[in-house]
Amino acid sequence: MLDVQGEAMLEIDASKPGPALSAIGQMNALCDAWQRARDIVVDEEEYPSTFMVPSLQAPNGTDPEVLEANFLKSPISGPDQIKAIAEECFRIALAHIYQALLTSATDAPEVAWTHLLRANWWQGMGTGGMSASSHRWNEIKKKVQDARHRENNQIRETAYGWLNEHFDKLSLTNDDAAERLANVVPMKLSTRIDYVKSWKKTRQSQQK
Repeated sequence: MLDVQGEAMLEIDASKPGPALSAIGQMNALCDAWQRARDIVVDEEEYPSTFMVPSLQAPNGTDPEVLEANFLKSPISGPDQIKAIAEECFRIALAHIYQALLTSATDAPEVAWTHLLRANWWQGMGTGGMSASSHRWNEIKKKVQDARHRENNQIRETAYGWLNEHFDKLSLTNDDAAERLANVVPMKLSTRIDYVKSWKKTRQSQQK
């Protein structure tokens, strides 16, 4: 199942309890929900080719940050979009599972668990949203935007706190700090680089 792009994606021992094992189970549950949403029946060995590979190989398919941002800024204009919106929720959930597998392989279990929690949330959104009206979906998306804004602020503050404690102590460069933040916050590299730059600007302004 991990061979989602035609070659071994990761070397993971999924026999031990932890985020990697949970990610495998969550991926199966997601594909079960996905086939119910499409009203089709697919054997489990066909999950990768039916759901996972097309989604992960699509533009930004492994980047949940971009997928979430695109989802939240696109209004829903009619009931004919509901099934497509549910599918997009499942794509976001899969991207988070993918990132959970990546981070579990790099010894960042807390970040991996965060991705799995988000994956579970988006899967629930897609499953529950199949019966929602377009008006209700737009209301939900507004609430999600507000919640994501608060969460992103909290994540940024977590990154700042880590930088306050470790940047000077470890004599880090900006690039080194951004790489190490991968074990602290569930954000992609470009976002972590932005955190380091904005943290340094904030610190410089405070020192004046």
